[in-house]
Amino acid sequence: MFDQLSLLQPCQTFLAPWSGCRLAGRTPTKRPPETIRNQPIRKSGLNVVGAYGSGPVMFLFQRMQVIDMITERVDGRIPIVAHAGDSDTITAIKMAKYAEERRVSAIASLTPYYYLHGRAEIDAHFHRLIDAVNSPVHLYKNPKYTNYCVTSEQVRALAEHGLKGVKDSSTSIQLIYDLVSATAEFEDFDVLVGSQTI
Repeated sequence: MFDQLSLLQPCQTFLAPWSGCRLAGRTPTKRPPETIRNQPIRKSGLNVVGAYGSGPVMFLFQRMQVIDMITERVDGRIPIVAHAGDSDTITAIKMAKYAEERRVSAIASLTPYYYLHGRAEIDAHFHRLIDAVNSPVHLYKNPKYTNYCVTSEQVRALAEHGLKGVKDSSTSIQLIYDLVSATAEFEDFDVLVGSQTI
């Protein structure tokens, strides 16, 4: 249910240029869309169709419908980060392009999941995703669910290719510090805390 638009929930804290906190919204399954459209917006941004919003278990057309509904409701008043990650690069790019057409603020992507991948495959995935869209791309680091732990050095190398941010849900404050340090020279790079345990 997307009723968190009006509730205080644990959310991510962002470094500049983002301000405030952004809610990772759950996906509506039973409430009619008009109810969602009429709720007041009380957050400084939304992350949609990510892990908390059940994006990885939805069909592609369902994720697209959620993005349509949320972007229509928000109408540019707050930033929206749409999760485009999938187990394959082609689907992630298709989702990212769709979200970009809906004028989201940024695209987020987990590392490809299910199969075990090495650094070369992860780098190739993000290079292709970054090159496919004009919107900022954020890497969503969640090793618990992807079986791959992106290092701060790898994030730095991806930032040199155009990556604009990382959301870390590893629950390690030291890894957050390492990410901030590794990307400090990139003025427009965002480091997001994605775990409510930090």
